[in-house]
Amino acid sequence: MMPAIAAQQAWGFSLLGPSDGPDATWQIPAWGYNVAGDVGAPKAIGQGYRRNTPYIFYGYSQSFYDFFYTNGEAAVDGAFATYNALTNADNLQLSQFPFDSLQSFDARALDLIDLKSITMAEIMEQLGLTAPVRYVWTLHDRFLPGGAVCSQDPNVNGEEYTIVQRNIDPISQVYSTYVNDVLYDYEIFESCGNADFFPEPVSTALAYTYPVDLNALPYTPLTEEFDAWHGSFGRGNYYTGLTYDDAGALRYLYSTNNLNVEAPVPGSLLEATNTSQLQFLETSNLYTLMQFAQTNPPTAVEAEFPDIVIDNVSTQYNLVEIPNVYSYFTNYPGSPASVPPVLVVGTNGFTPSIQTDYIYSFGNVVTVNYHTNTPAYLTTISLSEAPGSPASDPLIKTNVTTKKVILKNVISGDYYLIPPGSCGFEIVKTVLKNHYSGTVTNVITTTTNTSTINPGFVGSESIVTRFTNNWFEYYACNFTNPAPALYQGVGKVNFIRADYDSTLGQFFNPVTNNFSMVTVVGSKPITQYFQRIVTAPDILIDAKDLASPANNVPPIGVSTFSRGMSYTEDPQVPGAGPASGPGTISDYDTTISFNDAGNVYGVLGADVNATNAFLATEPSLFTWGSFDNSTNAPIVYPVGSNLQNLLVQLTPSPLPDAVLNSAYSQQFGITGGDFTPPYTWSLGIDPVTLVQTSLPNGLTLSSTGALSGTPAIGDATGPYDFILQMTDNNGRSVTWNLTINVDPIGTP
Repeated sequence: MMPAIAAQQAWGFSLLGPSDGPDATWQIPAWGYNVAGDVGAPKAIGQGYRRNTPYIFYGYSQSFYDFFYTNGEAAVDGAFATYNALTNADNLQLSQFPFDSLQSFDARALDLIDLKSITMAEIMEQLGLTAPVRYVWTLHDRFLPGGAVCSQDPNVNGEEYTIVQRNIDPISQVYSTYVNDVLYDYEIFESCGNADFFPEPVSTALAYTYPVDLNALPYTPLTEEFDAWHGSFGRGNYYTGLTYDDAGALRYLYSTNNLNVEAPVPGSLLEATNTSQLQFLETSNLYTLMQFAQTNPPTAVEAEFPDIVIDNVSTQYNLVEIPNVYSYFTNYPGSPASVPPVLVVGTNGFTPSIQTDYIYSFGNVVTVNYHTNTPAYLTTISLSEAPGSPASDPLIKTNVTTKKVILKNVISGDYYLIPPGSCGFEIVKTVLKNHYSGTVTNVITTTTNTSTINPGFVGSESIVTRFTNNWFEYYACNFTNPAPALYQGVGKVNFIRADYDSTLGQFFNPVTNNFSMVTVVGSKPITQYFQRIVTAPDILIDAKDLASPANNVPPIGVSTFSRGMSYTEDPQVPGAGPASGPGTISDYDTTISFNDAGNVYGVLGADVNATNAFLATEPSLFTWGSFDNSTNAPIVYPVGSNLQNLLVQLTPSPLPDAVLNSAYSQQFGITGGDFTPPYTWSLGIDPVTLVQTSLPNGLTLSSTGALSGTPAIGDATGPYDFILQMTDNNGRSVTWNLTINVDPIGTP
């Protein structure tokens, strides 16, 4: 075969799907499929499985945060942001992506597993892609004559193999022997019982791919990280982004030109508009709702405004100054006797009061007109005896004065409610508008003159607001369960981080996700609208101890992470049984768990049965880290560790116990590491609270590393956690998480 040349226009990616079904009877562990670390098998052109929603929500568990803290969250957020920054699949320009995005020789030299890189690779898998190099050439059938089980048996002659390709060129969409501009060939391997070559003893034969050009950099796609034969599972690899074929895979799978019969994402509801019957809708006063909701609890709001949906409510307490308003009638000096008294309104100070304000988030309030400053009228009304009226039957005169005012930072307008369980209204036209249909009066003060001289005078001063009432003609919209249909690819999947309470197993606030998909009916594209209530993350980022190998595999096989994947075959022919694909990835409660066992070491025993066996500690099997593609030193996990922690040892460690009211003294020192004295010692900053940690009362730490003092009587006993930091003469630092236990007086 010829090596790749500059004009080569064939590259490749591999589609992922279930390793069962009528098209996958040959994808068995004995031939290298569904082995350790696999969550599926390669699919043929047109048989790929994909996500079919443009929005996927992810969150973090408490165990992840405890081990990786905010630095780890930032690394994983950065991985998801890499995909969010991509354009729509139809517009992806593959020439903008390199054939090789591997960087940082530090990562390889230190053999660190970069958290962001391994997450980027796992996202590719979650989107429906698998290792293309592994499946450039892959075994489909194997035949050994005479009932033999191994081709190396001297009695075997005439063994046969069928090889197929499952690596697809994103440009021509035909099978390819290239991946990221590297040409691959293959060789048939037979294990014949040699479990050292294959990851599992059940594997007996394999079409093993290798680069034709031995000087080429092979296995470069992100998806190749999980290749059981070639992948490093993140060890020493740091990716700055997607490669050419990673981007080509997404363009193929999620293009709007890629049509599949699919059922929409589980839990989604289709918006269906009833266009057979027109109905009428009247808006309500927004000012009334906002004023009432501000100072009333949810039970009162729900009673006053039936069918309102409250998504969230919080409270705050404010000190308000309530004016002391007074009013009275008077006759100004010099006024004619026939002139009626005048209503006088004033204030004589303020009364402080604590007011509970409620802050609501409503789920079904749709505003039509919305104003942040509300026009209103200050209206003064008084009743008086008309001048010259008979004393025996006086005529009553109503005096009204109106002054226009603006209520600043007071919301007004009109709104309507979407009925619970409904997807709203399709407004056809406005029947009436600019129709003032009501007033709201806030009475500032009232007064009555009950004197015998001028009896019966009544007055008031009020704020009057009005709102524009609208009448609409509409079609009702209701939710229905969607049926499978022929849908375009969603173009792009967006990942959204949402706060998640892993203890309660729910979001603090359920997320209402509205999205659209395009179905094709009779060659005509039709946009459909969906709603999905998300109460738990589609992808939960977790951490747990994965250091215990399964199936008695040696410790070198310790997992760095675990994940799940489930598939749904598309019901193209209802009742005909499972289809061969294409299909959807239907796992929307996926947990990706990163190993939080810490640095895991393989230990070799000279003789496990001997009492004097000497143990040799090997280098760590893996250590988590984060790189930033600069000269900065990588972050090493768990938080509180750093790169130098892997090379230097603190003395004394652990610290001896202290005793209340007894003198205590310890001198810190280090062995190993490439540090330049003199050393400066200090208390470190807690990475969560960003506050300097502290020692038990009575103990102090000097800059020379002397921990001394006398724990004070009456101080609490028990363990005290603190962070110790050492900085050398070149400004390089190393930290340790330490604990000192303070025992009660008289402890032996």
